[in-house]
Amino acid sequence: MPTDTRIWRVTQGDRLEEIPSGRLDREERLEAWLERDIGILSPNLMVIGRQVQTDHGGFIDLLCIDESGNLTIVEMKRDKTPREITAQALDYASWVAELSHEDVTRIAEGYLAASGTSFAAAFQARFNSDIPEILNENHSMVVLGSRIDDSSERIVRYLSEKFDVPINAASFRFLGSPEKGGEFLARTFLLEPSEVVSGGGPKSKRAPNLSPEQLAEVATEMGVRPLYDLLASGFHRHFRRQTTKTSLAFTARIGSSRNTVLTLIPEESSAESGVSFHAYTNRLSAVLGMPSEEIKAQLPAAARNWQYVGTDPDWSGLAGHFDSESARRFLAFLDGCAALEEPGNG
Repeated sequence: MPTDTRIWRVTQGDRLEEIPSGRLDREERLEAWLERDIGILSPNLMVIGRQVQTDHGGFIDLLCIDESGNLTIVEMKRDKTPREITAQALDYASWVAELSHEDVTRIAEGYLAASGTSFAAAFQARFNSDIPEILNENHSMVVLGSRIDDSSERIVRYLSEKFDVPINAASFRFLGSPEKGGEFLARTFLLEPSEVVSGGGPKSKRAPNLSPEQLAEVATEMGVRPLYDLLASGFHRHFRRQTTKTSLAFTARIGSSRNTVLTLIPEESSAESGVSFHAYTNRLSAVLGMPSEEIKAQLPAAARNWQYVGTDPDWSGLAGHFDSESARRFLAFLDGCAALEEPGNG
């Protein structure tokens, strides 16, 4: 890892003036800066916990999530030895790997409570998208310090390059001084971040979302293909379509953002039960301009109350199964809604 970061300022007369560098005096300052703006480390992260206590008695400095729902452990090196910091990061990772969707939500909601915002709202503001249906499918680790010593660098490279452990290291250095034009902070990664993929090591690929065709094939396997196709094409007349690893999601614009309003889940469907669905009834209420109770009345009678994440009513609705009769009734209801002017595309 480069440890000699040098920067020059171009001054009048086309002369170069070197900006003096120094080490961070306290890495707690760096932790506080990263908590306020994790973009210093990566623009694709959001902090969901600081000093998160594990079941093993340790405390994770910062726990972050990316827009795909994967977690990142950010750990400060401080005065730990190379063996201590890497062992600690791996210990924390073994705990994080077992966190469920509910665990991640609980940690995030607890951390964000002080700011008066929900996990769902903060995620939407950060990434302009809904929280993924699958959280913590993969995770990664980043060790930070004012300097990453040779031993730490060797261990991180060995774990990442030989055993595909998703671990990286980064160093931060001060440059400049208040007396000479201000202070600057420089960041250097040990490994190219794009090559350290959560859960897969260098150059691995995260399993992609299924395509609409692949999801339709799942519906075929579950014995519901004709009904699934009827619902998918009917919803697509009014909403934009996107896919996840398990579902076909339909989105609509609500205010300045686009939100999921309906999903079809072929792998939870069956010839006996019908096509599995989730309906965000409060969001549909906003899109259709009618009370959510009127919308619920149009959905299958056997549908149950459902909460996707946390306690935010925006993430709640009904879940159940469409049979042929209830599917045709609900599609006729949507086709008759004057508020639905946006044709489905995408």
